[in-house]
Parts: sequence; C-alpha cells; structure tokens
Amino acid sequence: MSKDYIIFLCHGNICRSPMAQFIFLDEINKRGLSDKYEVDSMAVSYEEEGNDIDYRAKQQMNKNHIPFSYHPAHRISKDEFLKAKVIYTMDNSNIYFLKRIFPDLDHSKVRLLNHPYEISDPWYTHNFDLAFKEIHQSIVKILDGGNL
Repeated sequence: MSKDYIIFLCHGNICRSPMAQFIFLDEINKRGLSDKYEVDSMAVSYEEEGNDIDYRAKQQMNKNHIPFSYHPAHRISKDEFLKAKVIYTMDNSNIYFLKRIFPDLDHSKVRLLNHPYEISDPWYTHNFDLAFKEIHQSIVKILDGGNL
C-alpha cells in the first residue's frame, strides 16, 4: 500500500512547518495511522537552507511532549510538489510564493492549514505558544474530520 505524501510548508522551514510535521506525525502515531502517511516539511525560500529547527520551536515541542528529530530546512522541489497529495501552507504568502515558483503546476492540492485563517508566524511575533496551539488545533481538526 502506498502512503499519501503530505507536505507542510512555510517561509523558511525552521519554525511553523517543522512543528506541523512533527505534531502531525505524533497525532497519526497516536491514532494508529502512521502506515498511511509520509510526512515532510519544506520552505518556499532558500533563506534557512540546511539550518535545523529554531530552538524556540524545539522548546515548544519539548514542552508539549512532541517527539522530533534533526530537520535541515530546504526549499520545496518540483518533484516533491508533484508527489504530494496535499500541501498545507501556514499563510497566504506561502501560497503566493509557491505559485511563483511553480506557475505552470496545478495548485488545487495547496491549502491553508488553518483555513480560512493564517498560522501566526512566531519568527516575527515571538509567540511560539500561539503558533503551536494554532497548528495543533488545525491538525486535530483535519484528522478528526478526515479532510486530508
């Protein structure tokens, strides 16, 4: 059985999208669904290429007992975009940049994670508690509703 490939996407891939990746992995493990999904997180920019998860995002995951591992930031590739069943973005600027990167691809699988709202960016707000809460609630809502 092939797994559905799910991508979480944000600007730099060091705060929101890796938190979403590991929160999603934790939730599907708790629900016995880990054999159904392949999960990754990526960026729309090269700004943080190769950098690990921001230490404040790591603190937030530790505080909430979310297991995580080293994750080097990278920008989404065309192959990854095409392979994905769903690409969840954190905000509308991520969608804008994704359309600029891949203007000729079908973007119907691209969705705001917290639709119709954006996930606040803790890089600017410094509020990692709020970003974690918004991401976690969005993922639970998606999994509870079977809206993948």
